[in-house]
Amino acid sequence: MAFVLTDWLSTLAGRMRLLVLIATLPALALVANKALEQRQSAVDEAEQRALRAVRLLAADQQQLITHTRQFLQGLARFPEVHEPDAPACALLLAHLLPMNPDYVNLGVPRADGELLCNARPLTQRVNVADRRYFQRAITRRDFAISTFQLDRAAGVTSINFAYPVIDPDSDRVIAVAVAVLSLNSWNRRLAESDLPEGAVTVVSDTQNTVLAHFPEAAATIGRPLAALGLDILTASSSRNGEVLLRDHSHGQDRLIVQVPLFEIDGLSAARVGMVIPLDIVYAWANRQLMYDIALLLSGAIFILLLADWGTRRTLSRPLDNLLRAMQSLATDQHLASPPPVPVAGGRELAELAKCFNSMARIRYEVEDSLRESEHDYRTLADSTSALIWTAGVDALCNYFNRGWLDFTGRSLEQECGMGWVEGVHPDDLERCTAIYLGAFERRERFSMDYRLRRHDGEYRWIQDDGCPRYDRAGQFIGYIGYCLDITVRKQVEDEVRRLNAELEERVHARTAELMAANKELETFSYSVSHDLKAPLRGIDGYSQLLLAEHAGQLDEEGRLFLARIRNGVGQMRTLIDALLDYSRMERCPLQAGVAVDLRVRVEALLAEQRDELQACGAEVSVDIQVESVRADPNGLAMVLRNLFDNALKFSASQRPPRIEIRAWSEGERVMLSLSDNGIGFDMRFHDRLFEIFQRLQRAEDYPGTGIGLAIVRKAMQRMGGRVWAESSPGTGATFFLEWPR
Repeated sequence: MAFVLTDWLSTLAGRMRLLVLIATLPALALVANKALEQRQSAVDEAEQRALRAVRLLAADQQQLITHTRQFLQGLARFPEVHEPDAPACALLLAHLLPMNPDYVNLGVPRADGELLCNARPLTQRVNVADRRYFQRAITRRDFAISTFQLDRAAGVTSINFAYPVIDPDSDRVIAVAVAVLSLNSWNRRLAESDLPEGAVTVVSDTQNTVLAHFPEAAATIGRPLAALGLDILTASSSRNGEVLLRDHSHGQDRLIVQVPLFEIDGLSAARVGMVIPLDIVYAWANRQLMYDIALLLSGAIFILLLADWGTRRTLSRPLDNLLRAMQSLATDQHLASPPPVPVAGGRELAELAKCFNSMARIRYEVEDSLRESEHDYRTLADSTSALIWTAGVDALCNYFNRGWLDFTGRSLEQECGMGWVEGVHPDDLERCTAIYLGAFERRERFSMDYRLRRHDGEYRWIQDDGCPRYDRAGQFIGYIGYCLDITVRKQVEDEVRRLNAELEERVHARTAELMAANKELETFSYSVSHDLKAPLRGIDGYSQLLLAEHAGQLDEEGRLFLARIRNGVGQMRTLIDALLDYSRMERCPLQAGVAVDLRVRVEALLAEQRDELQACGAEVSVDIQVESVRADPNGLAMVLRNLFDNALKFSASQRPPRIEIRAWSEGERVMLSLSDNGIGFDMRFHDRLFEIFQRLQRAEDYPGTGIGLAIVRKAMQRMGGRVWAESSPGTGATFFLEWPR
């Protein structure tokens, strides 16, 4: 069935039929919705009619009760009624009964219940003292209504109304005026009411006994509601006020309406209920629905036939011609000439046929151009020195250019597929195929070097570069690649590797020589330091001894000469120590990656210089905004000490000398500056400032060795940082240190 439906929908005519059917669905939905609305409207109308009917019955009954109350109140005032034993009382009632057709009997029993005054002749003795309505009328001295009962005087099922007759002199109840209402009058009233079609109307009392019934009156009076299949009214009778509901018991949808008829002692004494089968209510709406559906289907069938005829005439035939032409075009490998398609059908189909003819002609021209391009491509590929290949999506090669075939000396049939791997060197085969197939799986470019056997049997190094190919739609269609002979390059690379190895051996040898030289230099420096300091100690000792023991034998000039000798010895010692520090900084290993707390280092430096700072009254301000810097702890301490000594020396003449130390971070760098308010210098001599033994001031004015700033630069270089200064004469100087974070 599904196959037949699919085949039917595969044609244009079938889809047009489906379109017509789909177009009728909204109308069908509207018809169904209209039917539902009509059904609901019919139910609503039936509800309203039922409510109006039962309310009218209830209102009519209430009016009857009110009228009866007024009638009995008036009757109780008649003098004849005050003497119920007298014949005049019965004559009065017999006269009044025909004037009130609602009642079947009138009576005035005495207070003891004995009935002597009656509108109808009595055939037997009647006493109503046991009747509850009679008792309520006497005890409450007010209007009372009985429940469903058999009237003893009239001999009919009835409901009695009573009103006490009170003696105006003694103010006691002497009798009760009674009006008897036959239940047949309720049946008559139900029959005369405008009830909905098919409705069953029932009047019942508190015991769920039928008091009146329409349409079946006689056979149902006095029977329980449940016996008549109206137990839904029994359940509803327990509710107060009006009841409106729907019921589905007994296999039938029914509308239930029930209202109180009258009350006794504030409780409902009788109710009128109505049961309406909804099938009857729905009947008209269902008939209208069938009529609308029949009309809609007739119109749909007519439109379907008309659309089918029009489709065959204006669409199917021209499209069949076009389809046959397209099938013919699809089966031809190469077109000798474009197949013509008759220009027929409507304007759109005629335009489609023209476009198809134009497309066929363009395809013919494109295929002809493609054949020429393919010929040119093969000519170009065969004429190049590169070895060109192509492969399909299955990683099997399907083309090799003439250059490849001439290189390998094999035929295209031998190389296609995976035949080309037969020429790959066995040592390169596994690696080569792994790279090749792996690139196909990932569909990415690849480049590999391997040895390929030439036609003369020699293996040549080639570089093979492959690139994935995609069509215009982005579909992967395989790979294209080219190979170059790189044997000469490989030979050059081997030679370079050999030379690099030889150079590395030479570097290792030279490094060993330098290490030995450094060791010798260190030994020499130590020896020089020891050998130089030994005579200095002698000179200094003899000079000191000469001053101590023979100062009185020397004149002022002699003592001056000895002082200068001792001063020179001190300068020489300082110079030797500075040279040793510079030499150690050049040779000793530094721990440039250690995190050093700048604040701690600066505070330690100031603690060392506290006495000298107090002596000259210098003011020092510190602003450290970074926690640490990666540097060698000893190297950093030496740098800070030399810069601080330099600043203190050249600002000593100022009052007071001021030195400012700041540290901050800039991006990936840590910066430290040390500023003073000393004599400054000319920036033209900036580079000389950090060279060994270079001085910008006379030693007599500012003593020193000329090595301190050279040590600073060497230490910063060894720690991966740098140092520079900014100044102008007379404005002080600022030295900057920079480390990477």
